[in-house]
Order: sequence, then structure tokens, then C-alpha cells
Amino acid sequence: MKMDLEQLCKLLAQAKEKDADPMEDCNTYLLERVLRPLMRSETVLLKDVDFGQFDIEDIGQLVEYYESLEVQGGKLSQLAGALANIAPTACKSRRFC
Repeated sequence: MKMDLEQLCKLLAQAKEKDADPMEDCNTYLLERVLRPLMRSETVLLKDVDFGQFDIEDIGQLVEYYESLEVQGGKLSQLAGALANIAPTACKSRRFC
């Protein structure tokens, strides 16, 4: 398998930055005050959570969002593994003076 890393870099540079998955359905409070701190391995104490900021349905939506991030992370890991397994090949043309 051959991979044109120069072309890959160009395509990545052209890609528009956006969130990995739409989070319009996610409760902002849960996302910013609970999920993201937990993902950064920060401690979130139950006594600090304002339970009036969200409903029970919001938790399910947050779980779906987290699961979609997990799936995307797995795909990214597979891509990185595939790239790491490609054997390097010598360039046929001179690249420096």
C-alpha cells in the first residue's frame, strides 16, 4: 500500500474545522461542566453539579454524543495504525540541493 503524504497533508489543510459530531442536541451545561472535565480526567463532584440545569432526557443525548466521539476516536486510531504500518519508500527524485 502506498500513501501520498504530501497530498494527505494538503487535504487535511483544506478541511474545514468543525466539531467531530454535531452537539446541538446536547445540554451545554452537561457538556461544559460535566463531560469535558471528565474527559480531561478532572474531578467532578456530585455536590458541585447543578441538577436544575438539565433534564433526564439530556443525559441520554449526552451519552449518544460521547458514544459517537468514541466511535470516531476508534476510526481515527485505525487510520493512524494503517499509516504507521505503511513501509517507507525512497523518493525517486532529488528533494534537496
